Amino acid sequence: MPQTPQRGDIVLERLTGKRVIVIKVAGDEIMCRFDDGRKEERFAFELESPASVLSTFLQLLANLFRGRPREDTAGMNDRVRPLVLRQPGAL
Repeated sequence: MPQTPQRGDIVLERLTGKRVIVIKVAGDEIMCRFDDGRKEERFAFELESPASVLSTFLQLLANLFRGRPREDTAGMNDRVRPLVLRQPGAL
């Protein structure tokens, strides 16, 4: 059975893989602080202990080679407007 995180532990959010710090543990609900400063509640099954130092290092190297995603790509909700070409002399 996995160990329940304690206050001050740094754990990974399973969905995003981001590191969070445990602020408060109340039963199965855990209050976490993310690296951007926001606090959110998670359930214990949504968190996992960080991997070994070697796997963390390998993940860091993989992220460096993959590069950062482009910020200016169109999202799913962005409407793409078609390009309208006009013939010379047309109104």
